[in-house]
Amino acid sequence: MEVIVKKKFNVYIIGASGFGREIESWISLSNNFKNRFLIKGYLDDNIYALDSYPSRYKVLGKIDDFQFQKNKDFVLLAIADPTIKESIVGRLKNKVNFLSFIFSNVIIGKNVTIGEGTIIAPNCVLSTNINIGPYVTINLGTHIGHDSTISDFSSIMANVDISGSVKIGESVFIGSNATIVPRIIIGDKTKITAGSIVLNNLPEYSFVFGNPAKKMSKPIIKPRIFLSSPHMGGAEQKYIQDAFDSNWIAPLGPNVDNFEDSIVKYCGVKYAAALNSGTAAIHLALILLGVDRGDEVIASSLTFSATLNPIVYLGATPVMVDSEPGTWNICPETLEIAIKSRLSKGRKPKAIIPVHLYGMPANMEKIMEIANRYEIPVIEDAAEALGSRYNDKQVGTIGKIGILSFNGNKIITTSGGGAIISDDKELITKARFLSKQAREIAPHYQHTEVGYNYRISNILAGIGLGQMEVIDKRVIQRRDNFDFYKKNLGKIEGISFQEEPDNSFFPNHWLTTILIDPEETGKTWLELQAELEKENIESRPLWKPMHLQPIFSTFPAYLNGTSEELFSKGLCLPSGSNMTEKDRMKVLNTIINFFTK
Repeated sequence: MEVIVKKKFNVYIIGASGFGREIESWISLSNNFKNRFLIKGYLDDNIYALDSYPSRYKVLGKIDDFQFQKNKDFVLLAIADPTIKESIVGRLKNKVNFLSFIFSNVIIGKNVTIGEGTIIAPNCVLSTNINIGPYVTINLGTHIGHDSTISDFSSIMANVDISGSVKIGESVFIGSNATIVPRIIIGDKTKITAGSIVLNNLPEYSFVFGNPAKKMSKPIIKPRIFLSSPHMGGAEQKYIQDAFDSNWIAPLGPNVDNFEDSIVKYCGVKYAAALNSGTAAIHLALILLGVDRGDEVIASSLTFSATLNPIVYLGATPVMVDSEPGTWNICPETLEIAIKSRLSKGRKPKAIIPVHLYGMPANMEKIMEIANRYEIPVIEDAAEALGSRYNDKQVGTIGKIGILSFNGNKIITTSGGGAIISDDKELITKARFLSKQAREIAPHYQHTEVGYNYRISNILAGIGLGQMEVIDKRVIQRRDNFDFYKKNLGKIEGISFQEEPDNSFFPNHWLTTILIDPEETGKTWLELQAELEKENIESRPLWKPMHLQPIFSTFPAYLNGTSEELFSKGLCLPSGSNMTEKDRMKVLNTIINFFTK
């Protein structure tokens, strides 16, 4: 049988190596296939791959550069390396259809299921009750015994003998002429060299050879699961290419203007200036509010140091305020205590900087009521919170000024970047002026104020434009990660989460964070972090409160004990929007095993 469709479509062979040319030859022998499909040629990142070999087809271009017609084009995945197959499928999954090809003389028993994008070469035999996942490669003359499973992306080379009731995990590579005896379980990402005879179960990431098969002394390095890595949406390259094509490489340009417009539209604010970091945005915000040497600025203590550093840049004094248990953000009651205390000393703060920690909105209604009553402007540090809302209003738009960050680990990224936003046109106009070295309008270089090199480049703004197209999707994905962890870990005694207090709060859950009570669990966050690291899984403790940092320890701090308790118990879990279900399950199983052993 052949798995094909009933009307003629274009087919492109991905991979112009030896395996691709083998598939080409098999297709030439299959009249049924040729009558229904039109082979257009090869796609390969090496466009010269066929220069030394005879072929009736050409390499038409690189894989990512080719423009497919979703409803018309199919691809055959002529790739043997499981890792490369995974990468290509991830890049093309939503752009093109993956075709399965099963040669006509393959013998297939009853109850055999075969996933999309799978290729089965001539002279193979599939017994009964076999499940073959998508994107699997089975080469010439291979025999697969009854009740066996071959999982996604695995590659079985020529003349392999797989006995009955064998379970092969994902992305496994089995070399030619290998033998797998009955009832063997082979873990994900395992490599079995040619001619090996496997007599025992193999855990994931094994690398074995010989008769009987034995493990290589050097283990395969497990791929890293990152805390929060960049996740491109696909359109970024177009905007970058536009910048190259138009030679807008230096700072400013059409991408910057359009990026600022997209921020304004998304946030529901009137004005935005795109900058090269969130730190730069806080620095300019403080300058715009007149903060100078000797002034005081109130800020959350539980935050990253970039919140406080710009205060010190200006020679001002940071006044740190502790957190509230509900949101982990600045405590309104402690905030008012701090304000009254500073006023009693004749020191009225020039600004308040609440932080929306890990994407959780601060209690802005109470904070703004206090700030307005004492006539102190608010700078919202929404560096971690793009897409979060408080009372259905985007955070960063509630105070006088808001700042955003597009650092590489944020929910969307420009590699490095930030923005300052406000409804006050004069403030944003001045921010743009200062961010361009405060150059005056004149026929010569004229400067009457100190300026800064804080503008974002047209190239990086192009990345931002592409990222803004997927921001809603990224918020959904991050919140889904939180729900996944909460559902599966929330019932473990002694584990709690940073949860929204009520419906007024809509966090983007940039990072999912947990608290581990050592008295209830008998475990600590540091021990869990070490256990995750053994599996090459990145995690991080909560921010160390600023009042505990040596550089800030001599400045005023108004404390209630909350941030120190959070720091002593908290851990940030991998939360990237590009985590696969397999990644999430690996993190989850590692955590559950840690707490149950």
